[in-house]
Amino acid sequence: MASIWDALAVTSHRDRDLIEHEAARAGIQQELRATHRETAEYVEGYSISHPDELEYLMASGQIPGHPAWEHRIDWSNLLLYRKRLLTMLAHLTKAGTHA
Repeated sequence: MASIWDALAVTSHRDRDLIEHEAARAGIQQELRATHRETAEYVEGYSISHPDELEYLMASGQIPGHPAWEHRIDWSNLLLYRKRLLTMLAHLTKAGTHA
């Protein structure tokens, strides 16, 4: 049974590995855009640039802990996820230059 990648390669007369590479790149770029949108909501909503600043605002009593604490955790996780996505994209780019 042929995979979707094999079917696309045959249909488009293109190399399967190239199609997989392009699909992975597009998926990562889409995730990066979504991550950017989500982090921008926190930046705009709290008028700060980093989740550590949010922690300071909570600790100093300038804002209530709920829902800010959950936002701080989510924002921090988004930054870690973004870093992993950028690493994967860099590996794909490097692999693409050696193909």
